[in-house]
Amino acid sequence: MTIKRNEMKRMMAIILSFLLILASIPAAALQVSAAETTLLKKFDFGTPSSPVKEGYLQVSSETAYSAEKGYGFADPSKVSSVDRNTGDEVKSDFITTTETSFNVDLPNGDYTVTVVAGDEKEGTEFGIKAENIQKVQNATMAAGEYMERSFDIALVDGQLNIDLTGTNPKLNGLTIEKLPERAAGELPTVYIAGDSTVQTYDEYWRPQAGWGQMISRFFSSDITFKNHAIGGRSTKTFINEGRLDTVLREIKPNDYFFIQFGHNDATISVPERYASVPDYKNYLKTYINGARQRGAIPILVTPMGRRDFNPDTGKFNVSFPEYVQGMKEVAEELNVDLVDLSARSVAYYDSIGPEGSLSVFLHLDSGIYTAFPNGSQDNTHFQEYGAIQMARLISEEVKELDISLSSYVTGIEPPANVPAKPSKLVASSISNAGALLTWNAVEDTDIYKVYRKLSTASEYSLIGTSTIPRLNVTGMEEGKTYDLVVSAVNGKGESEKSEAVQVTTKTATLKYDFGLAGNPIAEGYTGVNLSTKYTKEKGYGIVDPTGMIGRDRGTGGDLLRDWLGYFNVGWKFNVDLPNGLYAVKVYVGDFSGSARTTLGIDGQDYGTISAPKQNYTSKVVSQVSVKDGQMNFSFGGATGIVNGVDITPILLAPSELKVEEQSLDVNQPFVILSWKGAQDAVKYNVYRKIAGTKDFVLLGSTNSNSYKDTTVDVGLEYQYAATTIDNANVETVQSMPLDVRMIDPSQPVPAKPSNLKVGKVNKNDLTFSWDQVEGAVTYNVYRSKKQDGTYQLIGKSKSASYKDETVLTTIPYFYKVAAVNAGGISELSDILETPAVTVLKRQMEDIDRAPVSIKTDDGVYVSWRMLGTDPKDISFNVFRDGKRINDKPITSSTNYVDKAGKADSIYEIRAIVNGKERKSQEKTKVLNKNYMDIPLKKPKDGVTPLGDPYTYRANDASVGDLDGDGQYELVLKWDPSNSKDNSQSGYTGNVYVDAYEMDGTFKWRIDLGKNIRAGAHYSPFLVYDFDGDGKSEVVFKTADGTIDGKGTVIGRADADHRNSTGYVLQGSEYLTVFEGETGKVLTTTDYDPPRGDVSSWGDSYGNRVDRFLAGVAYLDGEHPSIIMARGYYTRTVLAAYTWKNGKLTKQWVFDSNDEGNGDYAGQGYHTLSVADIDKDGKDEIVYGQMVVDDDGKGLYTTGLGHGDALHVGDFIPNRPGLEVFGVQEHTDAPYGYDMRDAETGQILWGVKTGQDTGRGLTADIDPRYKGEEAWAISGEWNSRVGGLYSAEGEKISDNIPTSNFAIWWDGDLQRELVDHIWDAEKGTGVGTIDKWDYKNNKLVNLLTADGTLSNNSTKGNPVLQADLFGDWREEVIWRTEDSSSLRVYMTSEETEHRLYTLMHDPQYRLSVAWQNIGYNQPPHASFFIGEGMAPPPVPSIDVVERKDVTAPETEHEVVGEENDDWYNKPVTVNLSADDYEFGSGVGVTYYSLNGAAQQSGTTTKIEKDGKHVLKYWSIDKAGNIETKKSVSINLDQTGPEINYSVKDGAEFGVDQQVTVKCEALDPLSGIATSTCKDVSAPAYELGLGNHSFIAEAADKAGNESSKSIRITVFVSLDNLGNLTEQFLTEAGGNTDIVTSLKTKLVAAKASEEKGNKVARNGQMQAFINEVKAKREKDFTEKQVQILVELAESLMK
Repeated sequence: MTIKRNEMKRMMAIILSFLLILASIPAAALQVSAAETTLLKKFDFGTPSSPVKEGYLQVSSETAYSAEKGYGFADPSKVSSVDRNTGDEVKSDFITTTETSFNVDLPNGDYTVTVVAGDEKEGTEFGIKAENIQKVQNATMAAGEYMERSFDIALVDGQLNIDLTGTNPKLNGLTIEKLPERAAGELPTVYIAGDSTVQTYDEYWRPQAGWGQMISRFFSSDITFKNHAIGGRSTKTFINEGRLDTVLREIKPNDYFFIQFGHNDATISVPERYASVPDYKNYLKTYINGARQRGAIPILVTPMGRRDFNPDTGKFNVSFPEYVQGMKEVAEELNVDLVDLSARSVAYYDSIGPEGSLSVFLHLDSGIYTAFPNGSQDNTHFQEYGAIQMARLISEEVKELDISLSSYVTGIEPPANVPAKPSKLVASSISNAGALLTWNAVEDTDIYKVYRKLSTASEYSLIGTSTIPRLNVTGMEEGKTYDLVVSAVNGKGESEKSEAVQVTTKTATLKYDFGLAGNPIAEGYTGVNLSTKYTKEKGYGIVDPTGMIGRDRGTGGDLLRDWLGYFNVGWKFNVDLPNGLYAVKVYVGDFSGSARTTLGIDGQDYGTISAPKQNYTSKVVSQVSVKDGQMNFSFGGATGIVNGVDITPILLAPSELKVEEQSLDVNQPFVILSWKGAQDAVKYNVYRKIAGTKDFVLLGSTNSNSYKDTTVDVGLEYQYAATTIDNANVETVQSMPLDVRMIDPSQPVPAKPSNLKVGKVNKNDLTFSWDQVEGAVTYNVYRSKKQDGTYQLIGKSKSASYKDETVLTTIPYFYKVAAVNAGGISELSDILETPAVTVLKRQMEDIDRAPVSIKTDDGVYVSWRMLGTDPKDISFNVFRDGKRINDKPITSSTNYVDKAGKADSIYEIRAIVNGKERKSQEKTKVLNKNYMDIPLKKPKDGVTPLGDPYTYRANDASVGDLDGDGQYELVLKWDPSNSKDNSQSGYTGNVYVDAYEMDGTFKWRIDLGKNIRAGAHYSPFLVYDFDGDGKSEVVFKTADGTIDGKGTVIGRADADHRNSTGYVLQGSEYLTVFEGETGKVLTTTDYDPPRGDVSSWGDSYGNRVDRFLAGVAYLDGEHPSIIMARGYYTRTVLAAYTWKNGKLTKQWVFDSNDEGNGDYAGQGYHTLSVADIDKDGKDEIVYGQMVVDDDGKGLYTTGLGHGDALHVGDFIPNRPGLEVFGVQEHTDAPYGYDMRDAETGQILWGVKTGQDTGRGLTADIDPRYKGEEAWAISGEWNSRVGGLYSAEGEKISDNIPTSNFAIWWDGDLQRELVDHIWDAEKGTGVGTIDKWDYKNNKLVNLLTADGTLSNNSTKGNPVLQADLFGDWREEVIWRTEDSSSLRVYMTSEETEHRLYTLMHDPQYRLSVAWQNIGYNQPPHASFFIGEGMAPPPVPSIDVVERKDVTAPETEHEVVGEENDDWYNKPVTVNLSADDYEFGSGVGVTYYSLNGAAQQSGTTTKIEKDGKHVLKYWSIDKAGNIETKKSVSINLDQTGPEINYSVKDGAEFGVDQQVTVKCEALDPLSGIATSTCKDVSAPAYELGLGNHSFIAEAADKAGNESSKSIRITVFVSLDNLGNLTEQFLTEAGGNTDIVTSLKTKLVAAKASEEKGNKVARNGQMQAFINEVKAKREKDFTEKQVQILVELAESLMK
């Protein structure tokens, strides 16, 4: 039925509604001036005489509300005020009250309200409710602190009501600002408010669903639905929790608002929900008016009908009729469109009948759905199919409403065809009242209909429906035969009915009538009264009737008239039965009142049986397995009353197993078994185990009641058991076991085997042998891991040898052998111990030496790592600024003090291995202090949905090599300031996880989203290289809305699974592996262990369900596995995964709820540890007082229960193995703290405290005692009194050190203590490191980290403590006060002790990986470190060599003598390449001379003169190619060339000018030196005769040359005449005498030619005389001299 309105009426209704709203606003409401663009009101609260800030309205303790004023207190007498006179007009004064409200008249709309609260002199706890909605959560502020909070509120009723909350709230100021009006969207959005029948359910709750979850499928995709419905809400609580406020602050004009309430409004038993019909109507008007005020269109939806029908007529009743009518009246009064879902749903139920409605409502069989393990019989909530049908009905009504939304209704297109006919219908588990039907699923089916008739009848009747291909059919009568068929139904129609299956119901074999003694007993029943106590002889009875009562109401029939019960306590009833499957029917009723009884059978909870007043209810449990020959009932609840019980065998296990025939023939032994068959059996499975072994093994199957076993051996004892299997392949539990001895007592028992010898021993198998024993047919082989341990039978052999292929030979194994024949089993042989030959190597990071240098008063302290892969004889050199500064290699430590070091020095550490020094790429600059800051990218502040602001602080961190460069990066979790312990309700800010380089370079950020709560126990994270690619992954729990480092959203981005208390108790949970280098998602899977039923973890409000732990473990001894854990107070679940080749693979799950693990529940701590506690090379998980083995099976549990602090290590070095020290929380525990053997759980010593011992620690702090001391607090967390004990339990002192963290810090081997100076007001403290003065039992401070703060409240944890830099000692990281940086503190004290880096000790490294979980604990090594320690073991690790991304470096050496960049002899160039210490190694070196083709090699010879360029480079084994280098080689082997301008032997007459030029040339290297000189002179000046010129030269290459020439100067009569003429000219003489002088010379020449020397000489003499005569006249003296000498030479 639909109430229709046309558009005109609707408009009139809106106008009328608006007028009604206006009328409800006080006439004198605060006015807004025309100049104001927005309404803004400001109030200053204080005393009547306090100054008021300009622009504010004064509100004092005397300000009473009046309509004229429009604001004030409802009752000023409940208000007080104070003024502190500080000068701040707003903050100086305040009012306080918790008994009256402050009211402000305002126009309806949306507002932002800002409050200022605080007190200069006293602390305050302050919160605010606005419109009865807690908008500001109670928060505590110290004196002088002020809170400024803003929140938005949707005002509907014209008056804002403000109530203060908290113990002493103090309000200083308040401002109210109207928010702008919202504009209509392009398309309408439909908002939905409602209860659990409407809400959207998480996938976990499947198949439960609400119609709001399904409505969108009936509308076009243009329409967006926002379903705000939530279970358990009424019109009142939806408002009071702020949910309506949320809708009204979002909804826009032309949006629609569907409103369905009524179910919870009628719950008078829950006062906070209950709303009377008049109140219900008023609340509905608030929804309507609020929507209309914002231009939205409300549509009322009457509450749908429940599955409530008249059993006589089958017709359904209207649920909550008065509320349905009330909603209709409101719709009529305010002219609101209404969808009458009440009428439509009841009509629909009537159309399908009570049986058909079973598929609509949440009626589920047990064991089908995870969320409903015990099934469900819920007559209110829907299955998905039912929710779809409700949504369909609503959409049909909307389509008829004649509104704009109607046009968007599309419906669902029906399938093309009806479903196929169901096939393979099978009936099984037949009881006295029903059977289980199964059939093959049919495609395109919505539901299945099941019909039944008596076999003698002709017409079928619908008796049930199902959404899955199975149905437990009930309601059949005992001992009758029925035919059943199934059809499949979809939107197109109903299929043909299946072929019929015939069922004959069984008869209940045991029926018990509970009542008072002497009362009538129902026919066929056995009476049980308060005297019927269980005995083995009787085989049934009450376990303990003490305190029970019974009543007889005298009506209801013999079975139902009376009952037995035990109100609020409960009672137990046992029945002895053969093993098998049974159906149980329990009758509960009280014909004088109502009844509520809980039912449990054999430890399984089957829920509550509720009977109405003066009536009864029966519950059928269709399949109960009896495994131990007895069915155990547990009745409890409010009444715990029971009228009767029927027990019907459905499928019994075989009984009366016996041996029909047995052969002890050693050659052909056999056993023939027989048993009593079971009804409905199709076949039987036969199981066997050898006596003394644990598990039965399936031998085979048979269709008969007998089985022949031909695989037996004589001399052994066996146990057999059998099971029954029916036509639905349902298998019963095993029968009671049958013992069979294959022994002939007349035959002698063989002698025990002797001379056991070990053969070949490999990693996963070993062989051994022994001497043949006479008469032995076979041999039994027994094994133990301990010489004095339990020897288990592991195999048999027909020969005198055995190959064990189920070993991992990392440990010795111990064997015994027995000889077997028909006479039995011999005495066991002597023990054979096999050697441990396998040493597993654990995949480990390839980290660098992480050198660090720190300026100290003594110089510069330099420190570096010794790696776990370094040889023992490794040594080191220290280089400062490229020069070595140590005199000889450093062999005994990994630190050095450079007294000459400076603040600007740069250091390099070079390792020396096998005498070869390796360069390092790692250089370290000097730190001026013993710490460095890592700058952070702090997240922005946020605000919760309730308007509470929060900030961020750096919290826990871990490290890993994220990018494969051999250096650690840091992964940091950001904690919002409103993070919560699980026990605390409230919203929290989002959690962020960041990655940084150690220099502060930001890499990525992951936003965990709103569906991961913030707190110490919610988000443990793992940083580790799980897949062995050299780069760490990051793993943690995620949820819908988590955003990875690349911006990808996991799951549903819009999902908000938080409930009103801030807990996240629904919604998908995921486990995600992120790429460490980028933060991107690599894979996401469902989180295991899943949340499941919240209450199954110990409480129902969300505390214990979300206690998470995590770790890394080498479960196979070689590769790391991911360990994720949930729960430790009660249920405990651990799951192990591997991450390899891009695939996340689950290895195992350990669940304390699993059979056999019950003792492990409640043993977990707030932390875990991982260690190889049994020394088999594989890790175990130490989970508090329990241990899970590497194979996922429980190793042991001490049963001491939950605790806080846990430590695992070699605390007692003089005893083998590891120890565990833990503290206990239970006050009744035998120990408040104890030391136990890690492998066996044996308590070595312990101290009973009788209190919750919350802190404890182990460390070697006193060298007077061997091993590590252990201590625990007495009283408060920071108590310095408790018990300090030696490792072996000797009490040292009542005084104790601090109990938070221990650290290896100074130069000795003892450990120091990390703590903080606690500031209670701040809830944190300044980090400290102290040393225990064991002589005076007091702490001595070594470091106070001023400017830093600790984490996790009183826990006082650093951000991280680990061996991060330098030598083996640890660094500690605290956050700075403002969390702008992380501050890493490093020791600067020298130590003489040299240890491998602790990060290469696997147990220590794993401790760093899990340090951030829960209650952080310090890391421990796998070996003892302390006074008198043995040399540390060499780590058995296999580093994943990091990818070599750096090219090698090649250097050249030129062999030859260089002179001014030149060589003068052939040159040899030698090339040497180095790939640094951690490189892949040099592959090949290449060179190229003068651009020629490249050649490989490391030597080349250059012999040809010239300028040469040799290019060279190397490639390492990783393929990195070095940038080519070059060297210029200038070769000049030729000396300089010396050239003269005249030829050798040239002749010059005396009248000639002699010019000789000398030039030295060298075309290659050039002239370096030369003696060349130019000569230019008259020949006569040189003199007659020979003249020599010699020059020497050398080139720049050093080549030398020399050259000489000779010239001759001669005189003749001719050239003498020429010279004479030249002289006359030069001297300016009389040239007239030239003729005279030349005539004489001509005459002399003629005489000479004639051979007349006398005449010649006479003529020459005449020449001489004339020349002399002209001295100083025509010739100079010098000229005369020359001419005379020359003439005389001619005369000679």
